[in-house]
Amino acid sequence: KNSPSLSEKSLPSPHIYHHTPPINTLFGLRETLTIIAQEGLQASWKKHRENAQLLWKGLEDMGLEVFIKDPDYRLPMITPIKVPEDLSDPYRVNAFVNTNLDIEIAGGLPPLVGKVWRIGLMGYNSTPVNVEKALNAMKMGLQHIGYTPKIKAEL
Repeated sequence: KNSPSLSEKSLPSPHIYHHTPPINTLFGLRETLTIIAQEGLQASWKKHRENAQLLWKGLEDMGLEVFIKDPDYRLPMITPIKVPEDLSDPYRVNAFVNTNLDIEIAGGLPPLVGKVWRIGLMGYNSTPVNVEKALNAMKMGLQHIGYTPKIKAEL
């Protein structure tokens, strides 16, 4: 007969879960569902779409390009922004904004590392005020590194 494994020795029954559940995540999920129930699912979707459209327009007005060209394929909760090809160190923008403005503009994930920034507008953070804060943060970050986007009218 095979000897019992370490987990079999440490548990009174193989059906008992021996890890700590992510309690904070469960509290967050409960609060999120409460907000959606109060706001209404359709209203929540509409709010996210409208705020994303404000963000997309603001980025384009700044001369930046949203990575996903077709708005029908964009997610309203997260917007990847193309890093301009003539910008050598996009992480200086992230670092400035995070350190000085306490706003996170994330970098890309593989395979888009160094090629996109990401701005998220999710849940109660999806507001016109926060869209304006994100746009101002991006503008200040670009100004800080001495980069001026090429506005479409200038091309």
